[in-house]
Amino acid sequence: MQFRNPLIALIFCFAFTTITAQKYINKSSSDVTSEWNNATFSSTKTFAENIEAVESFSFLKGILEDEALSTAMANEEMVTIFAPLNTSFESLKKSDRKELLADRMRISKTIKYLVVPGRVDLNSIKRATYRGGSTMQLKTLSGENLGIKLVDGKVYLFDAQNNTAELTASNFYHKSGLFHIIEGLVYPEAVEKK
Repeated sequence: MQFRNPLIALIFCFAFTTITAQKYINKSSSDVTSEWNNATFSSTKTFAENIEAVESFSFLKGILEDEALSTAMANEEMVTIFAPLNTSFESLKKSDRKELLADRMRISKTIKYLVVPGRVDLNSIKRATYRGGSTMQLKTLSGENLGIKLVDGKVYLFDAQNNTAELTASNFYHKSGLFHIIEGLVYPEAVEKK
């Protein structure tokens, strides 16, 4: 297409640039919020910021203060976190819980086992487990497979030692993905339950 008048060509270029640049002007992102037990979770906050004021996650909040673990999770562009409630840790014998929480390497491996690269919502989990004969495996941040199964319509995580954790609430957004709430603990093969 040739323009005979340079002024018309200049106006055309200016108009075309302005129109195509419009999609880049809005820099704000929408905030998706969800309520759970009087807590509000937001897609504009990190996972740690979302659980910071929630008493039901005080054990997990303390674990995430480990800089190496937080960095490993932050380095992933998108993650799905299976977040254990305090009741998950409280179900352990007091001496076992104290030992697990004191061993930074062991607890870090356990939490990495509950983090899956990518965004995996509840609907995707249920569809994949139906196709897989009621079970599926997800590769975790620890590099091991995390088992997921459907039992009577409920979703459970399971590990190689047959420990289980029930998914009790799901599809909460954080800045880098999703998180689901679980009751119970599952462990990577390198970490045995005491």
